[in-house]
Amino acid sequence: MGDYSYESAFNIKTFIGNVFMLQDFPAFNYLNITSFGSARPFWTLAVEWWIYLCFGYIVLVIHRKKKNNVINLILLSFFSIVPFYNLIGGRGNGLSIYWIFGSLIFFLKRYDILQKVKFNIKILSFILLILIASARCYITRNAYDPIFAFTLAIILLLLLLLLDLCEKIMILVNITKIIRLGASYSFTLYLIHYSIIDFMHTHYSETFNPYLNFLIAFIISNVISLIIGHISEVPLTKKIKNHLYKYA
Repeated sequence: MGDYSYESAFNIKTFIGNVFMLQDFPAFNYLNITSFGSARPFWTLAVEWWIYLCFGYIVLVIHRKKKNNVINLILLSFFSIVPFYNLIGGRGNGLSIYWIFGSLIFFLKRYDILQKVKFNIKILSFILLILIASARCYITRNAYDPIFAFTLAIILLLLLLLLDLCEKIMILVNITKIIRLGASYSFTLYLIHYSIIDFMHTHYSETFNPYLNFLIAFIISNVISLIIGHISEVPLTKKIKNHLYKYA
């Protein structure tokens, strides 16, 4: 393990901290828990897990009750610690705010709040915001910059609104199947892609040119994710969705 770049993060303490999503929990900061091994994207799970617990508890429990007892309020307060901690700061420079941006997009789209905005204005705003986001990303070189995230959120919303105008455009069935297939294992891909890319870069950067190296890592990541996702993410997603729809 002497040549392993992430040896300091490959231990029992880090593993347990990742299992219980404690990497970004303020009370455990003194333990310096980071992502386990080469699984660098795991830090986002430790924030998003608590965000979903917090907002999920509000929607599925608190909102449904006319009166909430002390236990419900205590649980909500506990679930809210990490989301509030990440509203402005935290490892992602305000990851909770970015999540809220995404939620706002959902509500604006669902209730057609911007439906009356003229097509030309949507197009011009879309192009202008892409230029602003690109310039901001180029200047800051920071994917977690709040201004960049905000403009990106509006760009996504405008893109969805513009796609609504293209409903009559027929998409080939095979293309739709490929898109759905890719989406079905996307979470698994998110979890493992970094480790595979890092492995390829560490061991084969001198064997292949950078573009071929990335292409091989891309293919391997998708193939492995497809296999793992087929026996885990896909069936579990169906079961969870069915239970949620019944509960709703």
